[in-house]
Amino acid sequence: HSCKGEFTYDNLITKLKQRYSYEDLLERYRHELRAKRQKPMESLPEVANEIERLSALGYPNETPELRDQLFNLPCFLDAVADQELSYEVRKQEPKSLREALNKAIRLEMWMKDKREKMVRNLVELCVVCMLMTKNTTTQMATNDATRVDVMKAHDVGMSAVTENR
Repeated sequence: HSCKGEFTYDNLITKLKQRYSYEDLLERYRHELRAKRQKPMESLPEVANEIERLSALGYPNETPELRDQLFNLPCFLDAVADQELSYEVRKQEPKSLREALNKAIRLEMWMKDKREKMVRNLVELCVVCMLMTKNTTTQMATNDATRVDVMKAHDVGMSAVTENR
């Protein structure tokens, strides 16, 4: 791999600036901010912290308040993996990322508790259904056995009647 031109400190700096320019870095951070999504094991506070970090790197000349309103809050709501949770937080119209985060954490706990109760109720319902099915099957088997005994007795009785004629 050959270098064209003179290899000097100034040429190296120029090449590095061209490749890693300040504007390119800003654009990269801005893109990462817009594309940020919550990972499977990533907590809501971790998502919020990462959004604040990317926002500060991508928009270093903006005030923290302006970054929060224009970038942090909407990007956080878009990044939350649970769309129902994100929707419920949006309905409450938070004014800042931290307010949205606090609402999301509370709602997440409430929704988790609600889902766990629903699962417990479903499991209990399944157990009841299984027991009912087992009892019904046992009852049917008992009824079938009784029916067979009655039919045998009927056949024996009919045989006796026929023989006595």
